[in-house]
Amino acid sequence: MDYVSDVGRAPLSVQEIAAKAIQFDYNNTIPLRYWLRTADTLLKEADIYEREGNEQQAYMLLLRHAELVLKYLPDHPDAKLAEYARHMRALKTVTDDIRRLERLKPRIFAQYVAYEEAQKEREARRAALDANRTSTRSGSSSPAAETQKLDAQFAVQVARKEFARREAERLARGRPSSLTPSPAPLPQFPPSIVSTPPTDTSYDRPSPPPVPPLPESLRPPAVPKKTPLPPLTPPPLPTPPAPFSATSPPSLPSLPLTLTSPPPPPKLPLELIAPSTTITISPSKQRLLSDFQFPSTARLESGQRLRTIFLPSLLRHKFLAIAFPNTRRNLETCGVLCGTLIQNALFISRLVIPEQVVTSDTCNMTDEESLFHYVDSEDLMVLGWIHTHPMYECFMSSVDLHNHCGYQLMLPESIAVVCAPRFTPDWGVFRLTDPPGVKRIMECREKSLFHRHEGAEGLYTDALRPGHVVEVGEMEFEVVDLRK
Repeated sequence: MDYVSDVGRAPLSVQEIAAKAIQFDYNNTIPLRYWLRTADTLLKEADIYEREGNEQQAYMLLLRHAELVLKYLPDHPDAKLAEYARHMRALKTVTDDIRRLERLKPRIFAQYVAYEEAQKEREARRAALDANRTSTRSGSSSPAAETQKLDAQFAVQVARKEFARREAERLARGRPSSLTPSPAPLPQFPPSIVSTPPTDTSYDRPSPPPVPPLPESLRPPAVPKKTPLPPLTPPPLPTPPAPFSATSPPSLPSLPLTLTSPPPPPKLPLELIAPSTTITISPSKQRLLSDFQFPSTARLESGQRLRTIFLPSLLRHKFLAIAFPNTRRNLETCGVLCGTLIQNALFISRLVIPEQVVTSDTCNMTDEESLFHYVDSEDLMVLGWIHTHPMYECFMSSVDLHNHCGYQLMLPESIAVVCAPRFTPDWGVFRLTDPPGVKRIMECREKSLFHRHEGAEGLYTDALRPGHVVEVGEMEFEVVDLRK
């Protein structure tokens, strides 16, 4: 979606906002569950923007939600399925949207009129005084945008202040604190992914035979518009055992159990950084914490702005520790990246490990209802996902591209983090291009699991800076394992 009131941009009229609200791609071949999550995400974003005073953005998101729910979802092929009956009944109640739109509309109109009148006055003063004086342009940067830099320390300070405020609100409403440890403690993971194996001896049984590498015809292209991933060779395979009899197929060699993933940074533990950690920040920045808006500096290929995502740098190390038992058995692991919207930026603050069924080259979430019930109960947004490639290099396979398309439909900024601990590079952060990636994947009708896409070299790209993702070492995050 486009952002109607980014830093330093002029207000739009109600009619202009309404025109933007209906400009989104809808495809009924995308499973209904993704569109239901999209509707939920739109409401959560609208709530946050309205609370932060960005009424134009809240108005557009509420209009888009009403358009999606009333015009498109009732005719979706899955809408008549029994499993979605409760969700569809809930979506029909959009009276709250209408009430909020009616409340916001006159205020947005007044803001636009006041801006137009101020523009006319400035033009009149310029004409009356000196033509050489430079008037304030409607698209000029605001003082806040010029004063503040998109630095990681400032982002952490903003996030901590907002998290504390929301936690106080949660407690005031009588809801349990999201920071309180659950009665059942999380399992203890090895401090080093390389040197210390898990203590659970159930993982010491022989590894299952791995699936052989993908044939050359199915190998993915290099990430477009970035430094291409070099061709990599996996670690040497051990000598295979003696062949079976003529009536039995030969066994496949196993990859070594020892991983070569680098350990976490030595000065920082894998555990959650203590909330008491403070960062010294200048008084001028402190005064602007309440009304600062992070600018959208990155863009899609279409030119649409992307809000910044702040990603804790320790999160992938913690995830690799959790995934270690599966990785040493050549099995994938996946997790969901959750967080929240704060002052026009997205902060990943929680790693959720859902119930899942895994193989050597796939990882499918199960019991999604429980996952999204947890996300809703914690007032979180789904900002992307993370998964391992225990046997293959760091890239987006055709399966990954189709999985991520659903996430990016919910939120254009959604990211896919891929961890390949046996290869170099051993991780990456990706998104689909738009265009052409999102539309190409949405229109793909290929049924086979791994398949080629025509023009595949332009379907996805790196999302780290100069993309819209910034890694931050000081950011706190929590880990929640929903696996039984």
